[in-house]
Amino acid sequence: MKQFQPGIQIESRLFFYERDYHGNRRCFVMNDYEKEHLELLRKHLAECTVLLKKDGSFPLAEPCEIAAYGSGVRHTAKGGTGSGEVNSRFYVNVEQGLENAGFTVTSKTWLDAYERLDEKAKKHHLMNLRSDARANKTLAVIEGMGKPIHEPEYYIPLNAKGDTAVYVVRRISGEGSDRTEEDLHLSQTEIRDILSINYQYKNFMLVINAGGYLDLSPVAHVKNILILSQL
Repeated sequence: MKQFQPGIQIESRLFFYERDYHGNRRCFVMNDYEKEHLELLRKHLAECTVLLKKDGSFPLAEPCEIAAYGSGVRHTAKGGTGSGEVNSRFYVNVEQGLENAGFTVTSKTWLDAYERLDEKAKKHHLMNLRSDARANKTLAVIEGMGKPIHEPEYYIPLNAKGDTAVYVVRRISGEGSDRTEEDLHLSQTEIRDILSINYQYKNFMLVINAGGYLDLSPVAHVKNILILSQL
């Protein structure tokens, strides 16, 4: 199976690295038709956005300082799990997308703090899976079927500067397990933070980065809601 690392820009040509079965790395250039396809998509993607609600404050007239919160800012869900995952040339998360468009993300401190919490939660989850696998005399990957990592509860100050903010709610779904009742609802932390950000910032967009159903009733009065799905 081929494994691809993120693309890097060198002299206006986009290179990617390919690894074979032996782990040997080879470099090649994107085909012209791929670059033309990407350019065509880039021109029309804005027309494909799905807004559940809007009050006219978006789209913004120009890039600005923006506070980006939520689990989906850096860990943007793409494709899905198992066979839902796709082998794409490269991958851009929400944070990178905003910065590529000229925005200044002011919530780096929040994102870094969440990154540490998320990493700790993942390590704890993996440790439990390995422990259960040993007890059940099976593999950790098998033990993990039907046991997704749920959004942790936490408190991180929402004090990034700017008049504009987005909050990206992330849920992943696909092959390997059914979504649980807990996964279909916002966590208490998400509800608290979304409502606080909605009150604190002049322009606020709630972004749903999920391929399936998510109960938004606790934050239904948010005026701008965008469906990002699992693109």
